[in-house]
Amino acid sequence: MPLLILKPNHSLFKVVLMKNINLITFVSLFIAPLVIFSSNFAMAQSPTLEVSMPTALIFEDDFLKEDDAFMVSFDQQNDKLTVNFEIASDYYLYRDKFKFESNQLTLSPIELPAGTTHKDEYFGIQQIYKTHLSFTLNIQKATPGATIDVKYQGCAAKGLCYQPITKTVTIKQINVKEKID
Repeated sequence: MPLLILKPNHSLFKVVLMKNINLITFVSLFIAPLVIFSSNFAMAQSPTLEVSMPTALIFEDDFLKEDDAFMVSFDQQNDKLTVNFEIASDYYLYRDKFKFESNQLTLSPIELPAGTTHKDEYFGIQQIYKTHLSFTLNIQKATPGATIDVKYQGCAAKGLCYQPITKTVTIKQINVKEKID
């Protein structure tokens, strides 16, 4: 049987990774039919299948867990919530994938810092963050039980993109003093 080699930068693998298809599903849908219906399956040699792909599909240990790849911390000081990311080497976060959903609090408009320009095979020209990211959210009002969901998404340079990640932060109550004219 001929040797089947699919390269890590093959578009099929990146689509599979972005759609979060697990290895068993991937093999049953894509690889097994290629092996079974190969026109050369009657050759005397034992069948060999070598698939060179992003190792996350085979060995999850080759990629960091999301909390290790994108270490995030939050620090609230009065009406300011500072968000800090330490991003592992060869990993990055997409600037436009950040989303913020608040519950029982009001925030000033959020301005993320500019990122580094990155040409992405699927998303085109993107702004990304490597190594470190820090920004501050200005809280205008927060009632008891206020929370904010910080959503973000990143990838490993080797080709693995993580599903969107959400971290929920409980916000301390902020009493806004009314202005006296």
